Amino acid sequence: MARGVGRSRPSHPEKRHPTSRGSADLLLALLAAWLCIPFTAKTPRAPRRGAAMSHILSLAWTDLRVLYRTGYIWVTVAIFLVLLTLALQLSQLDLSGLADVVAALILLDVVVAPVMLVVLMILLERGDGSLLALAATPMKLLSYLVARVAVVAAICAAEMFFLVLIVYDAPLSVGALAAGLLSAAAIAAVSGVIVVAPFSSLYSALPPMVGWILLLSAPAYGVLMGWEPLRLAWHPTAPAMALIAAAFDPQPVARVAYGAAGAVLWLTLGGALAARALRAMQRRAAGGS
Repeated sequence: MARGVGRSRPSHPEKRHPTSRGSADLLLALLAAWLCIPFTAKTPRAPRRGAAMSHILSLAWTDLRVLYRTGYIWVTVAIFLVLLTLALQLSQLDLSGLADVVAALILLDVVVAPVMLVVLMILLERGDGSLLALAATPMKLLSYLVARVAVVAAICAAEMFFLVLIVYDAPLSVGALAAGLLSAAAIAAVSGVIVVAPFSSLYSALPPMVGWILLLSAPAYGVLMGWEPLRLAWHPTAPAMALIAAAFDPQPVARVAYGAAGAVLWLTLGGALAARALRAMQRRAAGGS
C-alpha cells in the first residue's frame, strides 16, 4: 500500500520561507541544550541535584511499573494499532500545504490521554494513601511531579511520534515534531494534576476533566473551523501546535521561536500551579485545610 501523504506535490515552485528546516532544528537544539544546563552544570549544589535526579528516576520507574501492572501499556499498543489503521487510510490523501490542519488533528489526539491518565493515577494514589506517605520520605513533591509528567508525556508523545514516522513519507522535521508532541503532552499532564486537585472520586472529577480536555483542544478546533492560528496564539497549547506544524512545513524563525518559548513558558506556569495543587492535596490528605 502506498503511503502518499507527501508523494503528490503541486507542480508550482515550492513556497519559500525566511527560514529553512535546518535553522528551525538548530533553534530547537539550542533550546534543548539550554534546558539541560541546570542538570549538567557543576556547582556546589551538585550532590543535592544528583539526589533529586535519583528520586525522579526512581519515581519514574515506579510509574512505569504501575502502568505495566494495570495493563495501560497494552491498551496503548492496541490504540496505536487502531490509529495506525486509520492513518494509513488518511495517508492516501494529498495533504501538502495543510500543515496547520495536520497539526490540529494531531493535537486533538495528544492532549486527551495525558489528562485522563494523570487524573486516574492520582485518584488511585489518593485512595491507597501513597500521596500522604510520600511526605514521610526524603522525596520532594517536585520530584514526584517531574517524574509523573515525564513518564506520561513520553508515553503519549511516543505513540503519535512513531505513528507519524510510519505513515508520513514526505520531508519531515523530526526535532520540531518531537518538541511539539512532548510539550503538548507535558502541558496536558500538568493540567491533569490541576484539574483533579479538588476531587477525590472519578465520578466528581469526570465533568471538569472532559471540559479541561476540550479547553486544551481549542486551538485545534479553531484551525479546523477555518480560523487563523494566530487568533488563539495566547492559548497554552497553541505554541505546541505551532511546533508540530513546523515539522511538516518550513516555518518562519519567528513562529518556531514563538512555539519553543511559549511551550516553555506555559509548561513552567502549569508546573508551578500543579506543584501548588499537589501540596494542597497532601495537606488535605493529612487532615489539614
